[in-house]
Amino acid sequence: MLSEGTSNEQPMVSSTAFYSTWPIDPKLEIRILELLPPASLDPTKIHCNFRTAKLSDKPLYEALSYAWGDPVFSEKIYLPNGYLAITSNLAATLRQLRPENGLRRLWVDAVCINQSDDAGKGHQVMLMAQIYNSTIRALAWLGEGNAETRAAVDIIKNIASKAWQFGYSGLETELNVYPGNKGEGVKKALRELADQLDFQAINAFFAQAWFKRLCVVQEACLPSEVMIWNGPRSLNINDLSALRYVLMGMMFESKQAIVYDGRLQFNVSEALTLSRERNKYQLSKFSDENTAYEPIYVKIYLQWDNLCANGVDKIYGMLGLREIPDTVEIVVNYGSSVEEVYQDFASKYLQMGHLSLLHYTGRGLTIPSSSHEASKLPTWAIDWQSLLPLNPLNIVASFYTATKLPPSLHAEQRTSPFIQIAGVEIGIVEEDISSLAPESSSLTEIWGSNPKRMLSIEHQLTKSKQSYPTGENINKAFARTLFLNNRSKLTTSFIGNQQDICELWTEFEYLVNNNEIGGESASSGAGPFSAFARISSILRNFFTTNTGHFGLGPRYTRPGDVVVIFNGDTTPFVLHQIKPDPQLISLNVEEKTNEIFSPDEQYELVGECYVHGLMDNEVVAPEWRAKEQNFWIR
Repeated sequence: MLSEGTSNEQPMVSSTAFYSTWPIDPKLEIRILELLPPASLDPTKIHCNFRTAKLSDKPLYEALSYAWGDPVFSEKIYLPNGYLAITSNLAATLRQLRPENGLRRLWVDAVCINQSDDAGKGHQVMLMAQIYNSTIRALAWLGEGNAETRAAVDIIKNIASKAWQFGYSGLETELNVYPGNKGEGVKKALRELADQLDFQAINAFFAQAWFKRLCVVQEACLPSEVMIWNGPRSLNINDLSALRYVLMGMMFESKQAIVYDGRLQFNVSEALTLSRERNKYQLSKFSDENTAYEPIYVKIYLQWDNLCANGVDKIYGMLGLREIPDTVEIVVNYGSSVEEVYQDFASKYLQMGHLSLLHYTGRGLTIPSSSHEASKLPTWAIDWQSLLPLNPLNIVASFYTATKLPPSLHAEQRTSPFIQIAGVEIGIVEEDISSLAPESSSLTEIWGSNPKRMLSIEHQLTKSKQSYPTGENINKAFARTLFLNNRSKLTTSFIGNQQDICELWTEFEYLVNNNEIGGESASSGAGPFSAFARISSILRNFFTTNTGHFGLGPRYTRPGDVVVIFNGDTTPFVLHQIKPDPQLISLNVEEKTNEIFSPDEQYELVGECYVHGLMDNEVVAPEWRAKEQNFWIR
């Protein structure tokens, strides 16, 4: 440690010299920062030591979780052999956490990992699950905060201390139960609390950058204990679980009014999903019950809008949450490009039979862009930097389109960037919203501004037909398609799974025809059919096929696209046929010794879709099996 009487500034230590002083085997060991008390002559200086430890020796340390902030290294930590430059946010964190006496052992990724050594950093990232599972506790630093956020800490702790009054008894209840179902006394208390609560402070607290960091998810989920610091104020992360429980009750009792009227901002609900994910993970550690396996790409997708500075950390920053059944080998390599990492990740999961990954891919789920590294990915690989907030059908509903058939998928290096999937073609898209309602830009726009237009579309499609390919009434089939046949978990949670969709459609027609909903001159309002159909239509497009089927597909579905069902998958998909690249064809001819693979029929994946009447293993029938073929997708 530096002498308190030292007046000369010590030299900055180069990263090479510094980390060579404390070398580790990055596959087995970690560095631990020993944070020392403030020196009496200059208490603003941050004095530290380092030590190294094998994780197998179970060293005692606390793991720090914080938002790095801008990469401006304006502060310093002082070491026996010099100093290292650090960011102001890390400096503020260390000043708040340093002890008055003794020392505090911390694991801090920014300094305990050699950030300039890509290979070593990759090995340390592979240890993240072990590092955060082994820590005494995680210390989450949200920043210095302000009067509002400090007030929010007090509010949250107060609500957590009284949450039992609303029926909260721990993590199990927070996962599954709406407190609004607890009786009139609880309902009244929730309404009164909603009138008194300082929502502005709550909104300010959850607007802080820490809640938007992707790596926070594993840093908050893995440790057995997490303490959250906002300046001098602190709270236990379990207090957020209690808060979420109570806010869910308020939303239930107000019929979402506290969200719709702006009192509770949407980012709060998003941030509080962190407590739900933590509870799920922590409960799974002590539960003997077999919980549904959730592949890591599903967990990453659910954090689609969380931020990270390096695009590859969209994947690497979540690997600590992989579950035991996940045997796909992912090697962290910071020397690879974003495009290489994303394509390799998708290819490995597809080779292991993870067809469900395709539900998070396709042109319908990404923002069109050519400005980032991964923009030229094949359509079967997930572009984690350009995802849109659309919940895939296999998350929002239970479908079984071809689940009785064994999947058949081949993804090999020699055929890259193509993959081959076995399935059947079930039709060609004939019409979509662009042809049925050319004055409208999307199905969502119609439901939002002129739902009356849906009646004319229905009439246009059904005027010359009486029955649907399944034999049911074609008007009923149209209504059931728009509502995903009431298979969405969101709609069934509100109206039940026994509700006849056609009755809701009849009610919708009545409201429209009596100018009580939508359309020009109609009063504002929302019947249950239009409200939930609008949710089902977000980023989706209605279409018809040459076989007479109705469907909801990705927003980029267009006439001429091919609708297929892949063996073993839960929903159909829309494909767009593309022409072979003539340059690749000429190379095939001219370079016999090094051929580039280019199949005659090629497709791009547009995305998953709903096709009414073909969502429950109908294609297992022999007449469909006779039509099986292989599709090459790029």
